[in-house]
Parts: sequence; structure tokens; C-alpha cells
Amino acid sequence: MATGDHLTEALTGRRVGPLADDERHELERVKGYLQSLGSCYRELSERATDVRRREQLRAEAHRCDDAVQRLAVMSAAERQDILNAVPGRLKALRAELDA
Repeated sequence: MATGDHLTEALTGRRVGPLADDERHELERVKGYLQSLGSCYRELSERATDVRRREQLRAEAHRCDDAVQRLAVMSAAERQDILNAVPGRLKALRAELDA
């Protein structure tokens, strides 16, 4: 077993083989959406004047960062949920930023 295989198994708890192109593209899309979402939440938190709202937005940004870290162990269903839910949320946040 190659060193990379040992590391992947140690970090994720499972042996992960090479990704198919479709799966790799899906992971990249999910990562991009999560990073964009986190960025919007951080920007909104910097603009927020209400302390409670600021903390809520920061917590959401932190959840996005955590999800990016968990990407390697996310199931296909979890990734699909993100691909279905995040674009609409991202659009709403961007509209709020532009307002």
C-alpha cells in the first residue's frame, strides 16, 4: 500500500481509491459552493450591526468551513444535498450583500 493510501485511511477511517472524473468535478463544485457561501456569511457578519446577527452569521461561516474540511468523507447524498440547497441560498445572500 502506498504512503498516500495509509494517510487517507488514517485521516478518513476508510480506504479511498482514485476518484472518477465525475466525482472529482462534483467535489470541486461542492467545495466551491461551500467556500462561496462561507465568504458571503463572513462579509455579511462584518457588515452586521446587531451582535446576535453577527454571531449567527459567523457560526454559519464556521459551519461552511467545517463542511469543506469534511468533504473527503461526505457521502454522495450529502454532496447532492449541498448541490441542491446551496445555489439558492447563495443567490439570496449575494442579493443581501448587493442591497
